[in-house]
Amino acid sequence: MYSHTKKVGSMGRYGPRVGRKVRHEALKIEDEMKKPKHCPKCGKTHVKRKAAGIWLCCSCKLSFAGGAYTPFVMKKAVEQVAHEAKTERSKFKRAAKEELEERSEEQSEEQPAERKAKRKPKIESPEAVEDATDTEK
Repeated sequence: MYSHTKKVGSMGRYGPRVGRKVRHEALKIEDEMKKPKHCPKCGKTHVKRKAAGIWLCCSCKLSFAGGAYTPFVMKKAVEQVAHEAKTERSKFKRAAKEELEERSEEQSEEQPAERKAKRKPKIESPEAVEDATDTEK
């Protein structure tokens, strides 16, 4: 018999009302929810979802917190993303610090006379300019 939901499985019940990407994401979540889950205390596969983020082992009656759709959140993936972001920030800081050090070294190597030549001349009052021209004549 031909199945109309070959690609999307149980999400075919939504038909064309829901977009393709949304159906595929929901299918992944639903498939993960339907897999057997192991209890962290007794190890049996009798864990059921009580509410969003609350899980209950039917065997040993252990109630524990977890993810909304899975009893255990993938901490490694979250930690890895945080670590990558931290290393990128430290690389940027290190590069900025090295650039500042290079600039300060270049400025310290310049002679004081060169520094004075780079300075803008002071603007004098018109009276002082007239007095200077009078003394030159």
